[in-house]
Amino acid sequence: GGATNALGKRIRVGTGDWRTVIGVAADVKYAQIDEAPRPYVYVPFLQLYRSSMTLHTRGAAPVDVLVDQARARVAALDPELPLIHATSLAQQTHGATIILEFMSFMLFVFGAGGMALAGMGIYGLVSYSVKQSTHEIGIRMALGADRLSVVRGFLGRGLKLGAAGAAVGMIAALGISRFLASVLFGVSATDAVSFARAVAIVLGGVIVATIFPAWRAARTNPLSALRHH
Repeated sequence: GGATNALGKRIRVGTGDWRTVIGVAADVKYAQIDEAPRPYVYVPFLQLYRSSMTLHTRGAAPVDVLVDQARARVAALDPELPLIHATSLAQQTHGATIILEFMSFMLFVFGAGGMALAGMGIYGLVSYSVKQSTHEIGIRMALGADRLSVVRGFLGRGLKLGAAGAAVGMIAALGISRFLASVLFGVSATDAVSFARAVAIVLGGVIVATIFPAWRAARTNPLSALRHH
């Protein structure tokens, strides 16, 4: 029970040597940038020799200057000791996330394409509905309905379609959340804010796709509409 109780205790990893706990550190990411934080055992370098090591340094100077300073320090310690790979943390993390970024970009492309197709479909559907309802629109406007009420009516139809599509999309997204978690970095696959933004984008696209045929319907001449069959 607890970090304090672990101090001074002895542990062994696998069949390794018994070691005394002298400190407790928080769980961290170590091997993969997209992994969940895990507990690790830290052992002094001289007690667990490796042929290579990674040294993290921090400074206010530019990266190139820090690398040159590190090379000079290493050469002063041992001219035969090679400094194989030196890079900034930003470059290192970019290399680790480039595949995830590409997959996220492809998801965006497919999502944008699907959104465009859906918008075109809704535009065509509402335009067809306007054409089929021309006589009805003429009657409503002849009885005193204003243009705004006509626009609201068709917007309501479009938003119902958009809401149904958004609901189906959210259910599908929750169903594949495990896959999404593997390609999203820094964002939860079930993040409520992301879902809210997605729904807002979908409904915004529906409004844009609906407003033009709806406004065209509102500009219908009542007399011409009443003659329409």
